[in-house]
Amino acid sequence: LTKHASMRMSQRCGIQKKTQAKVVRRAWRHGLTHSESSVDPNLKRWIDGLYLSQRKPNKILLYGNGAYLFKDNVLLTVIHIPESLQECVNRLRKEKGFRLNK
Repeated sequence: LTKHASMRMSQRCGIQKKTQAKVVRRAWRHGLTHSESSVDPNLKRWIDGLYLSQRKPNKILLYGNGAYLFKDNVLLTVIHIPESLQECVNRLRKEKGFRLNK
């Protein structure tokens, strides 16, 4: 968890500093991967664009309302998933049997 990622989690997700490590572990364990989310072409296009624009992350996981960008096992930043794609992410999460509070 980088300093930048911690700041972004606070700003963009409203997650307090003391619970951030726990949320990151949940995202790592239960987040939707690129391959799991490639079922929907719009979501795949958004993730691909995110990857190409950032260039540093080698793993992007979708968890909650955020896209968690990792380099190896270090969280670099969190970006909010657009409202237009939230319904698709929730549907995929439900299909995979993921719950946010595991």
